Amino acid sequence: MEPFNIRINSGSKQTTLTILPIDEKADYKVILNGAILGGIRRMDTDWIAMADEELIAGDLPLYRSKFGEESEEIKLDEQTVQLIGQEITAAAALN
Repeated sequence: MEPFNIRINSGSKQTTLTILPIDEKADYKVILNGAILGGIRRMDTDWIAMADEELIAGDLPLYRSKFGEESEEIKLDEQTVQLIGQEITAAAALN
């Protein structure tokens, strides 16, 4: 699977995230503004956040929020992970 973009609602904004498939195990890197926000993994019908130690950044830096600037504040909490997972599932169904 090739990288693709999804949009999620975060607060009062709509945010575009790039989803980068890691491997065939249903692991994905979540990219925001050219940096790795984190990783998520599909576990049967559920989605979970991956531990930072499981991610290999490669050429991309880890995302660091610039609090107080015009940056997007997104955390990979359980609700956001499920929302991203639903968007990934929907995008995969189209391919």
